[in-house]
Amino acid sequence: MVLVELATGTIVADPDEVATVLEPTADEAALHDAAGGNAGPIAIAFPSFTDGRGFSLARLLRERHGFKGEIRAVGHLIPDHGQFLLRSGFDTAEITDPEAVQVWKLRSSASATIISRPCAIPCRCAGMRPPRPRLRSTRCLARPTTS
Repeated sequence: MVLVELATGTIVADPDEVATVLEPTADEAALHDAAGGNAGPIAIAFPSFTDGRGFSLARLLRERHGFKGEIRAVGHLIPDHGQFLLRSGFDTAEITDPEAVQVWKLRSSASATIISRPCAIPCRCAGMRPPRPRLRSTRCLARPTTS
């Protein structure tokens, strides 16, 4: 097992022991208990790489419960998950395949320059303008209307 810090792509040499492990089926009470009075990192399990419920749990911990500590992704993860883990509030990922560690490091360091923690108004903090609303027409503008 290797622990990769998602923001920098570095390997964590001496990881802290996980205080709480949340399964993807965790309810609001379990999230509240994990976030309040926690003495260490919270691990969120990914039973398969197609199960995205862990992303939602991490986001809920950060936004609704105000958790400021480390959130760790554990289980079946692939390097393509890296940027999404970082966006949803994860700090570290536990990699079980030693051959994939280099790929995780490269992907994490590349996405760290693009993606940071989520904020309330992403378009302002990223220096981008908010999207403009599209105007909808009730008639086709390519053909003239017949009366």
